[in-house]
Amino acid sequence: MKNATAENIAFSGLNFHHLKVIQKRQWEDGLRSVSTMQHSEGQPRVTNVKKIIEAVLPKLADFYAKLTPTS
Repeated sequence: MKNATAENIAFSGLNFHHLKVIQKRQWEDGLRSVSTMQHSEGQPRVTNVKKIIEAVLPKLADFYAKLTPTS
């Protein structure tokens, strides 16, 4: 992941609680939706570049799944 993408994720306002809610609802589709959502300045919250979304979000989902036990 490039530094700019990591910074966008870090500064997006998403936290562990948000990720838990997204995971329970619609995991990868939810991550994609939240990442491309526009913030108040009209820019995507994280990114809307398809190549980045397809490369980063599945890895983030896998990493998060390893951290949280499923119930």
